Amino acid sequence: MSVRHRAVLAVVLAVAGVAACVATAGTAAKTITVAVMPKFVGVSYYTQTDNGAKCAGSKMQGVTVDVTGPSTLSIPQQISDFKDLITKQVDGIDFAASDAKSLEPEAAQAEAKGIKVVTFDSGITPQGKIPLYATNNTTWAKNVADRMSKYLAAAGGHIGLLHFSPGSETDNERTGGFISELKKYPKLKIVATGVDNVSAVTALTVVTNMLTAHPDITAVFAPDEEGTVGAAQAIQRAHKVGKVVLFGWDAGPDTIQVLKQGLVNSLVVQNPFKMGYDSLVGTVNEIRTGKQSANEDTGATIVTKANVNSPSVQAVINPSCKTYKP
Repeated sequence: MSVRHRAVLAVVLAVAGVAACVATAGTAAKTITVAVMPKFVGVSYYTQTDNGAKCAGSKMQGVTVDVTGPSTLSIPQQISDFKDLITKQVDGIDFAASDAKSLEPEAAQAEAKGIKVVTFDSGITPQGKIPLYATNNTTWAKNVADRMSKYLAAAGGHIGLLHFSPGSETDNERTGGFISELKKYPKLKIVATGVDNVSAVTALTVVTNMLTAHPDITAVFAPDEEGTVGAAQAIQRAHKVGKVVLFGWDAGPDTIQVLKQGLVNSLVVQNPFKMGYDSLVGTVNEIRTGKQSANEDTGATIVTKANVNSPSVQAVINPSCKTYKP
């Protein structure tokens, strides 16, 4: 090969090398978009999951977090919004399913198109290989039944039970776990059930009707934030504070208020900020490494009027991205 040809070849190889480096750098720096979809937006609980996801995204390079979803609890609307995300070809979808079975086909379709899917708070059926970042709802619902039995002691009592989103995995697990554990306590009997549809106003009406139809009710289990608030108001308006004990769930501003007022015995407080943070990190890791994320139990805390102001509880109720430690 002549000197001239060798020189030309060297230039060509150098240019090719630079091009390869640019392509590699471009791939590494590619911004990815993860859509975060709660069951619906605008309530304090899902605001916390959203904030957790945004916090995680802000601490990783090249990650855009897009929070989207229905404005009210609507399975058809969530399905429609999910289809839109598939059409947009986002890189990942991190979502809480309003209905375990109805959203599974959409999740499978997204995965088939190369979109990484992760669930938080409320999963799908079958869950398959898609990871779930959530509270162990069954375990904590059983804990409620145990504590309710201890509170009511040997006398037992009649119970009112609220559902909040029939068909969702979270509703199935919380009410199912509670009912299952009650079998240990034959003196405790569920005499009334109702559905609050994640609405404090609806819960107020439903529990008021329960107390009217069954004046012997001595305890109510409301396994969601809005149900807890509505049930507390119903018990108060029926002048049955101290006669009917309420066990609730989650720690929004309104549930904390009724807890401090002495209208609620205790709350099972989840860690929605952690759910949002960890599930977002898991989604990004799947996109960038191709490795499957594992399921994660994000934990819960029993909060009472006595411990609500403790630093450990406040860190869960009022998390800060600046001070949060994964």
